[in-house]
Amino acid sequence: KYYPKNITGTLGGFAVGISGIVSMAGISAGSLLIQTSGYHASINLLVAIAFIGAVIALFLKPVNE
Repeated sequence: KYYPKNITGTLGGFAVGISGIVSMAGISAGSLLIQTSGYHASINLLVAIAFIGAVIALFLKPVNE
């Protein structure tokens, strides 16, 4: 199934806009942790986020066509 160009363009633009904001927030949080606690806290934050993503990925179901 194909979606109209206006829908895919809108969703693509939304994804690019959100990813820029989230990237900026992640860099800011990592920099703040490095400044206050050192590198260990920043690495621990990355590991925690990766673990949460892995757990969420376990519950995703493939799309049946």
